[in-house]
Amino acid sequence: LPATHRRATMGDSFAARLRRMAAEAESRESKFKSDIAKVRSDLQTARGRISDLQSAVDEEEDEKERLVKALKSAQAEAKTAKDEHATREKALMREVVALRFELAAARASAQDASRAERSAALAREGSLFELPSNLTTAGDA
Repeated sequence: LPATHRRATMGDSFAARLRRMAAEAESRESKFKSDIAKVRSDLQTARGRISDLQSAVDEEEDEKERLVKALKSAQAEAKTAKDEHATREKALMREVVALRFELAAARASAQDASRAERSAALAREGSLFELPSNLTTAGDA
C-alpha cells in the first residue's frame, strides 16, 4: 500500500479509536455524574433522617425530663403524706392514751362512789341495829 493510504487508514483507525475513547470517557463521566447525584441524594436523605432522629431524641429527652420531674413531685407528695400520716397517728395514739387514763380515772371514781354508797348504806343499816353501848368492840375500848 502506498504511504498515503497507510496514513489515511492509520488515521482513520486512530481517529476512530479516539472517538471510541471519547465516547467511553463521556459514558464514564455520565455514569460518574449519575453516581454523584445518587450519592448526593442519599446524603440529603441521610441528613433528613438524622435530623428526624435528633428531633425524636430531643422529644424523648424532654419526655424523660417531664417524667423525672413528675416522679420527684410524686415522691415529695408521698413523703409529705407519709409524714402527715405519722403525725396524725402519733396524735391519735396520744389521744387514745389520754382517753384510757380518763376511762381508768372514771372507773376508779365509779368504784370509789360505789364503795362510798355501799359504806353509806351499811352505815344506815348499822344505825338501825346499833349495839348497846355496853357491847363495844375491843378496838373501841
